[in-house]
Amino acid sequence: MEILKGCENPYYFSTRVLPLNLLKQFPNIAEQISGDRIFDATQIPFLEESRPKGKSKRNFEKLVFRDLSEFLELLYNKVKEHQNTGIPTVVIDSWNGLPQIEDDQVGIHPFASMKQFEKHFSEWIYSSNVNLILILEHTSSTNFDYIADGIIVLKDTRKNGLRVRKLEISKIRTDHVRQPDYSFSLEGAQFRYFEPYKFRFPEIVLRPDPIPDLNSNAISTGMQSFDDLLQVGYPQGSWILFELSNGVGQGFIQLLLPTIVNQLNLGRGVVATLPEGISLKNFEIYLEGFVDGEKIAQQFILFDRPPVTENIRSKATVLSDSLLDALGEFHHQEDLFASYIDGPVLKIIGLDKLEHLYSPDDLRKTIPNEVVYTKTSPNITVAFVKEEQSLVSNLSHLATRHYKLEMINKALFMRGIQPQTDYIAICPVISGGYLDTKFINVL
Repeated sequence: MEILKGCENPYYFSTRVLPLNLLKQFPNIAEQISGDRIFDATQIPFLEESRPKGKSKRNFEKLVFRDLSEFLELLYNKVKEHQNTGIPTVVIDSWNGLPQIEDDQVGIHPFASMKQFEKHFSEWIYSSNVNLILILEHTSSTNFDYIADGIIVLKDTRKNGLRVRKLEISKIRTDHVRQPDYSFSLEGAQFRYFEPYKFRFPEIVLRPDPIPDLNSNAISTGMQSFDDLLQVGYPQGSWILFELSNGVGQGFIQLLLPTIVNQLNLGRGVVATLPEGISLKNFEIYLEGFVDGEKIAQQFILFDRPPVTENIRSKATVLSDSLLDALGEFHHQEDLFASYIDGPVLKIIGLDKLEHLYSPDDLRKTIPNEVVYTKTSPNITVAFVKEEQSLVSNLSHLATRHYKLEMINKALFMRGIQPQTDYIAICPVISGGYLDTKFINVL
């Protein structure tokens, strides 16, 4: 329907679903294509009780035919009626809903076989300069495969027991297919495909107004869309775990940076040891686009492996030789912020960095106590762990929430493990001059 919306001479033939039922399921169709261009080819007897009542209802022309040859004649005539309007774009949804030619009909049907009919139909399409979108409900080979300019296959697959919809570009004539597979969703009865994820920074940066606490017991994630998705943002005393799959890279910054920005703009403290692979200087440059430099210098404490040599505004501190001592210094900074700043402190922990500096055994013994420490305080911890770290299984049941970021067909997705959710696409929005995100459920 999105394709037909932009066409000057569209035709939609529904062979499976009554157009009125289609309109109930997809009400935006009424805004995309005129009712006199939608045809009822279902061959379902017209029932009196289904007759539309009132002027607000739309009447769709019902086509009556006995076989494919009669359908083809009706289609010819409909297209011919408006041949001067522009190049026709015809959608037949679906080909399988039309009466098929069986082997025992040879000799009594104008066409000897379905292959012969498909060949004849294809020749008419090319000779009439008609754009045809043909929908089939199977992936088996047909005569159309060899003459079609493009073949797109839509699949409903499962990953980790959850729905993942996939669009496969099997063929596009005269064009190189750089990426053959895309994920997509039908949320809100609307088709959306997801482009390969790439972290992008706005060309023109605007400092956002801080989002206040959602209630007396929860802070905002810094993104209204994420707050709405989680319903309560980040509750005080919560320990939030983000598990990062291979290939995610620094995609987690899409969710992390707005939370830190909002916390600093509210005048609150942030204590952090960032995940591996992040340049402290570059991360601070990101922050300075949205936060006053003085706030970064006074409210942002960074712990990192020695030596901390980068020229940064943040108060950078070298992590201690002992994990227990390092966590003790985190707690000291939290208490220090709490002594002169109102509101909860946000703590960021890159568990991969801690594992590299110390040992997996140290983390397994110590981090559970760290989770308890956060849960008995008004503060919030957001921790990041790589999926290959053995620590994951030890922490999942302890975390207030456990989300996993994954790359599927090069797009970035999130799914909830605790609590369990469907896959949710993470789509960057930077048009407003700020890092925002649109979250789309895969339905």
